[in-house]
Amino acid sequence: MTQQCKRGLERVLRGLSELRHQHTSRSCPRQAKNIDLKPGHRIIVVQDQMASNVLPWQMLCKENRGILHVVPRPADYDWTSQLLLELRKFPDEVAAVAVP
Repeated sequence: MTQQCKRGLERVLRGLSELRHQHTSRSCPRQAKNIDLKPGHRIIVVQDQMASNVLPWQMLCKENRGILHVVPRPADYDWTSQLLLELRKFPDEVAAVAVP
């Protein structure tokens, strides 16, 4: 695994740990405000998430010309492998990964 992928995975795990004890509808808007999203950079979400975990990221992407990247549901439901695959595709463009 490259250093870039490791950094991306560390961001995912850090975000998961922050969300663990918070309600999504309160924590996602707060986290979105703390992301310095540059034009063309991505926020990764998974398919079929609740609106409270998607809308703040959609707004952030719209305001900053970012890309909301929706990861489709894998046939085998192995979200971890699918997310790691997506992180490898865009190692320098991912600003955040927002997963439930």
